[in-house]
Amino acid sequence: METPTRSSALDDEVMACCRSLGTELRSARLRRNISLRELARRTHYSHTYLSKIERGEKVLTLRLAEQCDEVLGPDSELAALVERAQQTRGRWPRPRQLPAGPYRFVGREAELARARAWLRSRRAVDAGVPILAVHGPTGIGKTALVLRWAAEETEQFPDGTLFADLGGGGRRVEPAAVLRGFVTALGVEPHRVPEDVRECAALFRSLLHGSRTLVVLDGAVDDEQVIPLLPGSGGSSVAITSRERLTMVHARFDPLSITLGCLAPGKAAELLHSLVGGAGGVQAEQVGWASPEEIRLAASALPNRPWRPETASPSIPGDASTR
Repeated sequence: METPTRSSALDDEVMACCRSLGTELRSARLRRNISLRELARRTHYSHTYLSKIERGEKVLTLRLAEQCDEVLGPDSELAALVERAQQTRGRWPRPRQLPAGPYRFVGREAELARARAWLRSRRAVDAGVPILAVHGPTGIGKTALVLRWAAEETEQFPDGTLFADLGGGGRRVEPAAVLRGFVTALGVEPHRVPEDVRECAALFRSLLHGSRTLVVLDGAVDDEQVIPLLPGSGGSSVAITSRERLTMVHARFDPLSITLGCLAPGKAAELLHSLVGGAGGVQAEQVGWASPEEIRLAASALPNRPWRPETASPSIPGDASTR
C-alpha cells in the first residue's frame, strides 16, 4: 500500500476545508434567501465559479468571503471562518519576502502620502490591478521608498508579499526564473511548475486570483520583463522600481507614477546627521542637493567622526562649495 506523502495529505486537508467552507457559504446564502445568480451578480464573480465553491471544488478566498459577508449581512461570518482555516490548517506558509529597508529613512513624505492615498482610492473603486511605478537614477532611493510604503501597508496584503530583484543595471533576470520562484513560494511543488513561460504566467495569475498579495518588482529593465509578472485581476497590487519609465506598462495599466530626484538640502543634511551624529548639527547649505546613496557613501568615509562644520569634507556629494 502506497504511503501518503506530505503533499497528498495537504491536498486532502485543503479539499476537506474547501468542502466545509462551501457548505457554510451555501447555508448562509439560503438563510438570506439569496439565489446563487443574485450573489454572483452582487459580488462580480461568475455563477459557475460560486457553484464550484459551494461544491468544494474551488477555494473560498478571504477577499471573496468578505464580499459575500457584505451581501449576506451581519450574521454572515465567512471571512472569519476563512481566516481561522488559514491559521489552523497545515498549509503552505504565506510568502513574506520583502527584504529589510534602510534603518534610517529621511524625506519622501510627500511621495509616501501619495502612494498611501492612491492605494486606498484604487481599492475603493476596484479598478483593475493597482500598480505603483517608481523611477529615477541609481541610488536615488527607489527601493527604500517602496519598502517603507510596503511595510506601512502590510495589513492591506494579508495573503502575502512577493519580492523579485530583476537585475536593474546589471544582469537582466528573465521572467521565467522569477515566475518559477513566485509559484513555488505560493505552494506549487517545483516539479509541477510549467516550463513554458506563458503557462507559468497563467498559473501565477490563477494562484493570485481573489487574493490580496503585494508583488514587488525591483530594478525592472523593460516592459517585456515586467508584464508576464503582473497579476490578472484586482485584489493584489504591484510595486515596480526602474531607472526609466516603462512605456508599455504606463500605457496599458495606468499606474501611479512617482519620479524621484535628489533630497533637498535640509533633508540631505538631516540624513547625514542621523548617520554620523555629533554635536553642532549639519547645515543644509553645507550639504546641498544629494541622493541618499551619495549621503550614505559620504557618511561611510567618516567612520567614528562626528560631523562638525570645521571638519566638513569638500568632497561631500552635493556640497554647495563643490558645485
